[in-house]
Amino acid sequence: MRLFPKGLLYLSIFCFTVLVLTFPTLASADVLSDQRDVKIAQELDCVARAYQESQSYDWSDLCYTATPANSAQNLDANLDGWDEPQLVTASFDVFAGYRIDDLNFNIAGNTSGTDPNILSELTWSDLQSYQIQGQGEVVILDKIVLEGSAAYARIFSGDNQDSDYLGADRTGEFSRSNNAADVGHMNDFSGGLGYRINLEKVLDIYPVEKLSVTPLVGYAYNAQNLRMQDGYSTIPASGAFGGLNSKYETQWKGLWLGTEIAAKAEKLTGSVRFEYHFLDYYADADWNLRSDFQHPKSFEHSADGSGFVISTKFGYELTENWQLSFKVDYHNYETERGIDKTFFSSGTILDTQLNVVNWYSYAISGGLKYSF
Repeated sequence: MRLFPKGLLYLSIFCFTVLVLTFPTLASADVLSDQRDVKIAQELDCVARAYQESQSYDWSDLCYTATPANSAQNLDANLDGWDEPQLVTASFDVFAGYRIDDLNFNIAGNTSGTDPNILSELTWSDLQSYQIQGQGEVVILDKIVLEGSAAYARIFSGDNQDSDYLGADRTGEFSRSNNAADVGHMNDFSGGLGYRINLEKVLDIYPVEKLSVTPLVGYAYNAQNLRMQDGYSTIPASGAFGGLNSKYETQWKGLWLGTEIAAKAEKLTGSVRFEYHFLDYYADADWNLRSDFQHPKSFEHSADGSGFVISTKFGYELTENWQLSFKVDYHNYETERGIDKTFFSSGTILDTQLNVVNWYSYAISGGLKYSF
């Protein structure tokens, strides 16, 4: 699978980010080990000196500080951060929110991308929907991360435009309809595996209590069920026409690489995540008013693509187990050139070039998180 050119830039940024964030931990691993050995040696030396002075002593008096009364407190502080990690922790989030999507595609007149270079163009814009989403995470030994998420969005408002051209570069427009797109839905699924690197022992950032970076790899599936209804012909200007109920259903799926940076300060938590996706794209359509097309599948699209996802999440701890959460998600996907395969009612199948498919999505959500 080839990446479109700007995909290389996004991938380079991702790799550079991971290297920069993980280098301090890798570089300081030996230093941390040496510091722990020094602390243990100091404690053993303290035990030996105390035993020489008196064979009756209390453990709370054993400390290499000058004030025995603070020995237990100093010892706890010196050995802080060396606790055994928990075997398994888990959490689950439920979010509800508002989402806006845009999707467009255009095709050429032939498989060479000419005659004309843009023959037909479809745009779904300002698709507004209500979304519900669930996310789960399991962490083993504070390091191995298993995660999954699922989301469903129901469209309640949106617009569609369908344009056809005779000339190159969108000239000679001979047909345009502006239609309603307030029916449909979207589904998103994702799963990932990561390795969490805890940085609070390396980077002393006040008032951050916990700081981590987690490189991740995963697989995602995104689908849109889009509709065209309430037809209105703008070119020619014949106005409203009835019976329009065409659909375009998409699938974006593939592997992704990502990294997440998370921090905690008292009751506040926050995270930023970047994912780069390698995509296989497929879509099929039913143009219900075209008697010259087959039904229920009038044409299909296939292409390779790539894109990225950026997510930010903030939380406020209500109790030890419950957290109030707020998040913002952004998707930006794009295909390379692909194939548009049209199925005519006569039985003929005609291929032409699919120039590009673009999908953008913004979502703002609030919810609750429960930690086990």
